[in-house]
Amino acid sequence: MDTNGVPSNFAGYQYAYHGQSYTGLAVFYKIAPNYREYVQSKLTQPLIQNNIYCTKFFVSSSDSCRYSSKQIGAYFSDTLIFSSDTNLFQFFYLSSPYYSPQVENNQGFISDTVGWTEVNGIFTAQGGEEYIIIGNFKNDTLTDTLFTQNTSPGFSAAYYYLDDVSVEEVKTARAVNDTLLCVNADSVMIGINVTENASYSWQPSTGLSDANAPNPKAKPTVTTTYYVTKTQCSVVSTDSVTISIYDCNIYPLAIPTLITTNEYWELKHLEPNTQVWLYNSIGQLVYKEGNYQNKLNAQLLASGIYIYNIETARGDFYKGKLEVVK
Repeated sequence: MDTNGVPSNFAGYQYAYHGQSYTGLAVFYKIAPNYREYVQSKLTQPLIQNNIYCTKFFVSSSDSCRYSSKQIGAYFSDTLIFSSDTNLFQFFYLSSPYYSPQVENNQGFISDTVGWTEVNGIFTAQGGEEYIIIGNFKNDTLTDTLFTQNTSPGFSAAYYYLDDVSVEEVKTARAVNDTLLCVNADSVMIGINVTENASYSWQPSTGLSDANAPNPKAKPTVTTTYYVTKTQCSVVSTDSVTISIYDCNIYPLAIPTLITTNEYWELKHLEPNTQVWLYNSIGQLVYKEGNYQNKLNAQLLASGIYIYNIETARGDFYKGKLEVVK
């Protein structure tokens, strides 16, 4: 885009919010009833049905216009609604509110001529929307205006500069699956987030490379559960991951093959998250534990021979016989 007219132009004086240029549009014109201007563009890809999207854009009221308005929003469509050319600046006489924008300003009158005001919102896509159109989609009867200045010369209009438009799918916070980490091992990445336009907070921050990064690395000294909170366009989501610390030089499991009345089946060198399955002589599953902690007592089992399957969190697998005698 040509940067001529920035920061000084026919409508006033303003630096770009981002980069070197911006565009502008009239959302109300006192001497031309229902006159509207729109900015429209094709999206990089169609929106997906039932996915949630966040759109943001920034506006600044021009110095030379005498009115401000509440009404400005973004409408998403599967077809162009004003022209076959997305590069053209559009004007239209809107006698009736034909379109209902999915995102609208809800902050009251936008009258700041010094800074930029963010307009944002979330919506669920119908699917197939390929175009974004920004402007005022209400006629004069439904448009709120506020007389803000008596500048001479000036425009009897509400005219806004527009910059930094973005559309992004809203995705929930994601942490990796629970992980085992050797004592004194290298740190491990604990997030699998791909969205950049969001804020993140990981708690606790102990052992983290950056508690506000989407995907920090963790190196705790003790077993720790980390919780991530993600905020994207007012949508808050959470997830968690437990990093279990253990000695990688641990000896193989020592598995008793006989237990008697009131005796516990105690596995030596037991690691966290070790899974245990126990079957009777006819192949029926009689005991299952996803994080065995040596709490199986012979009282819970009938006398006889059992087949055990044991799998550690590291993937080591053991199979054998256990005899219960009472």
